[in-house]
Amino acid sequence: MVELVSKNYARALFDLAVEEERVDETGEEIKAIVSILKSEKSFYEFFVTPLVSKQEKKDLVEKAFGGRVSGISENFLKVLIENGRTGVVEAVSSFYQKLRLEHFNMVEATAFTVIPMTDIQKQKLVEKLEKETGKKVIFKNEINQDLLGGMLIKIGEKEIDGTVLNRLRNLEAAISK
Repeated sequence: MVELVSKNYARALFDLAVEEERVDETGEEIKAIVSILKSEKSFYEFFVTPLVSKQEKKDLVEKAFGGRVSGISENFLKVLIENGRTGVVEAVSSFYQKLRLEHFNMVEATAFTVIPMTDIQKQKLVEKLEKETGKKVIFKNEINQDLLGGMLIKIGEKEIDGTVLNRLRNLEAAISK
């Protein structure tokens, strides 16, 4: 249920942002708002609790974000408040980001490695992923010492596991059969 509600709100916000030609700006603002809410626990609790009146929440949104974010983002928060859906703001942001990537024919990819990749390795991997997906790849390399070696690539919802740790797990499973 929460997922469906979040997707509907994200779609409505996204459609408005497209109409206003503010897809990127709105995406960045919503991401920043969620980051602020998550980092300020008392602010988040105030924002989501049903014990605080809708008007008090709207006043807080105006104080915290008025003039700092677009009218689209501020009004979006007020709609969530009015409809008692403040608890889905993080999920809405997540779905919005997916819609944004689709809109611009992009995909996020993360390569997890034991040591940092060189610029040439990154460039070659990005080129290969772009060729395979037909999309522009937004790439990052994260370090994970637990992998032992190799590489784990997460691209969109897909995962390509070429790590030593995965090979050891597969070997262990084969031996235990």
